[in-house]
Amino acid sequence: MFKMIFRNKDAVLFLFLQFCFSLFIFAQDTIDIEKGREHYIKAKECIDKNDSDNAMLHLEKAVDSGYTDPYACAMLASLFKLKNNNEKAKKYFNLAIENFKRDIEFYENKDEKEAVKYLRMDLEKAEQDLKSLM
Repeated sequence: MFKMIFRNKDAVLFLFLQFCFSLFIFAQDTIDIEKGREHYIKAKECIDKNDSDNAMLHLEKAVDSGYTDPYACAMLASLFKLKNNNEKAKKYFNLAIENFKRDIEFYENKDEKEAVKYLRMDLEKAEQDLKSLM
């Protein structure tokens, strides 16, 4: 069987290239998420310094890079709400809600009742904030 597969060099090359591309994509996703995490940390530092404009820039970079922490999304949405940019606030509240639900499901499956309790409270707050923009 292996002789038959390796006879077609184009097929082997194609499979090898697909494998390499998959590894590249996985590595790139990991790098982007790590960069997103770094931007999230910088955003929290900016907020500690009352620098909401730079916090927003870092949070937007974090979320747009694939960093899906629901608190990053909710924080960004809240900052847009304070700046009266309701369309972007809605966008990021919706993303926060989606990510809170994902995290709740994850912790429910691990039977982490305390984590689920706090995530549900934060989900409810994000839903209320989104409703206030409608």
